[in-house]
Amino acid sequence: MVEKINSFTDDSQKTIAIGRNGHSQVEKFHNPKKYYQQIISIYEELVDRYKVAVTVDKSDTIGIN
Repeated sequence: MVEKINSFTDDSQKTIAIGRNGHSQVEKFHNPKKYYQQIISIYEELVDRYKVAVTVDKSDTIGIN
């Protein structure tokens, strides 16, 4: 699932929101291109260590399941 994160279009106008679906605490990264590698690394670790599923929806929100 992490490959989907890599397939984002690099667009400095977009905002990537990270948080659980339906959870009120969401972190937003403006200028996602600057944070891509950091975000990808965090989610790769989550997938490897905790075996969680990473989902990306059409609004460029990354969720943890």
